[in-house]
Parts: sequence; C-alpha cells; structure tokens
Amino acid sequence: MSNFSVLFSVVIASHGRSALLVQLLESLMLADIAEEGVIEILVVDSSPTEEAAIIRQACDRLGAAFLEGPHSVRCKRNLGARTARGIWLLFIDSDCLASIDIFRSYHKAFQKNPEVRVAAGPTIFQGEENAFTRRLQNSSLLQPFRRPSQDGTVLWATTSNLCIYRDVFFEVGGFKENFPFRVGGDDTDFCLRVRDIGYQIKTVPAALCFHSWSTWSHPVLVIRRSFRWGWMHACLLREHPTYRRIDAPGLPAHFLGLLALTFVAPLLGHFLALLLPLVFVVIAVVLHALLAAAAAPELKSEAFLSDLVLAVVELPFGFGRAVGSLSAGSLSGVLYRLDANDAEMDAAFPEIVRSLWSDHIAFLLTIVLAGIIL
Repeated sequence: MSNFSVLFSVVIASHGRSALLVQLLESLMLADIAEEGVIEILVVDSSPTEEAAIIRQACDRLGAAFLEGPHSVRCKRNLGARTARGIWLLFIDSDCLASIDIFRSYHKAFQKNPEVRVAAGPTIFQGEENAFTRRLQNSSLLQPFRRPSQDGTVLWATTSNLCIYRDVFFEVGGFKENFPFRVGGDDTDFCLRVRDIGYQIKTVPAALCFHSWSTWSHPVLVIRRSFRWGWMHACLLREHPTYRRIDAPGLPAHFLGLLALTFVAPLLGHFLALLLPLVFVVIAVVLHALLAAAAAPELKSEAFLSDLVLAVVELPFGFGRAVGSLSAGSLSGVLYRLDANDAEMDAAFPEIVRSLWSDHIAFLLTIVLAGIIL
C-alpha cells in the first residue's frame, strides 16, 4: 500500500443542488468507518455565488474540503483526485446518499481480495416519487446504477458509487476531459480504459448508495439526459472499437432509411412522405407497448401506459446514438453496441426480441403505407 495516512478520499463533483449535497455530507459523517480518521471528503464545486456560499459553509461545518472547480464534471473529478490524500478514491454523485456501511463494506472487500484495485457498489433510487418516476423504475437508463447489485464483475460502473486505488487512477490517466458534453459517458470510458490495462471492476453489493429521485423527476430533463447519453455512446463506440458488438438494426436504422426517403419523395411531388418517419416511430412505440401489455401477467392497461412512458425517455438514447455517430461521419452508433457479458444479454433478451419485432413490423407497415401514398 502507498504511504498515505487517509484510507478513503471521497470526491464529489457539484454544481448547485446545495440541499442534496448537504444531505450527502451528513450521510458520510454518519457512515461507519473501518478505523479512526481514515476518510477525507473533497467537494469540487462550480455553483453560482449564492449556492457556492451555502456549500462552502456546509463543508466547513461538516469537515469537508471545498475546492472551486470548472463546469466540466470530468475536470472536477480529476482535480479532486489530484488533491486527495487517500489510498482509495471513492467517487459519489452530489444527488446521492451514502449508506452507513459503505466504507466498511469496501474495506472488507479489499481485505478479502487484496488483488482488487477497482470496485463499484449499487446505487438505489429512493425518495419522493411521482407517476413519472414510478414508471421509470424499469427503464434501461437506470440499469447501470443497479448492475453492481450482484456479486462478480462488471464491464463498467457509474461514478455515483465507484472506488479505485489511487495509483491505478493515475496509471489510467484519470477521466478524459475532451468529450463533447461537460457531463455523461466519462464513467464508461474510464472503466473501459481501466480494463484495457488489466484490471477487473469488482462489484461490492453491500456498499450501497441511495440516489434521489428529485433529479430524475422531470421528463424533459430525463429526455435530454437520454439523448446526451446516446450521443456519448456513439463517441465511446468510436473510442473503444474492441468493445463493439454487432447490433441488430432497429428503430434508429429504420428511421434513417425513411428519412432518406423523405429527401427524394418531395422531388416527385409526394409531400405526404415527409410524415413517414414520424408515422413509423408512432407505430413502433404503440406496437412495443401492446407487446409489453400482452406479456404482463395483470394490469395490462398499466403495462401499456408504462411502456409508452419508457419509450418517450428511451427513444432519445437511440436517436442520440445515431446523431452522434453521423455527426462524426460514422455509422458505428447505428450498427454496433458496447460489449456486454452473457448474463446481461440473457436478462435483456426478451426485451431485445420485443423491440426488434415491434420495430420491424412498424417498418413494414410504414413501407406499405408509403407504397399507398406514392
């Protein structure tokens, strides 16, 4: 081990959310620690003046270090890591709470498996819910947060609850700071580069974090996040070609094909063809919701409505992949997906099949409609 006096350095990147951040700091103060005086907390903040003052006061009161940082969340995390004195760096998001056993669980896992250098715990969503968040529970957007709930290893983990040996963090070069958005995708890229230099990401199911629903309760914000994550997914597919797998052409590919048709049809005087891409999306979404309702053991109307809500927030991810890919002159975001282990593929297989059936049938129906129009 390195000659650092601190065992865990908690790095928190923040911008606004002062009330949530204070709750996180308080939860860290309440957490059990393996030994006396073995944690430090670093808050790297870019909030406006008034919010920053509240956060600084909370840090002073609760014994956390306050650092002014840039807007980029990646730059904040790198700054926090450079300032940290701990053997282990624990990254937690500002809208989360730490469980009372988080440090003890990680410490126990590292003692049991001395070769482990990167670990992740699950992030469980909790707090005040509404009709939207209740239907968001099963969204694929939340799957990465839940993935470390099973003992084993993961391809990548979210920085809402990620712990890494300090020397390995700098060996891999920290978080890349040159991605197109100031937030999103950096955790996936970071973990894939960690794997590239020979380290597995161990899951520690007992090291829990709890994510507030408040930052996921507004549909417009979630839709924007979904599109941004899709765009970043396309970037990651270009950055990490060794993790690509062929993806069956689904809704984005069919949509692009119909979009190409709309450029030609008006030249022939068929202006109604301009509506074909939108018609296709509507048919695909409704078919998917009908298939989901048919598979539901009960409350089929609720299953239908829930699937419509999920489509609204998940479709932007696919379009983000397509747009992000095309903007770089590539089709990787349409033709490929990131690698996944067999267990995850087995769990996702029914949903993959349902999506492909609904997409292909919707495409065929739209082509038939196009034939009638044209």
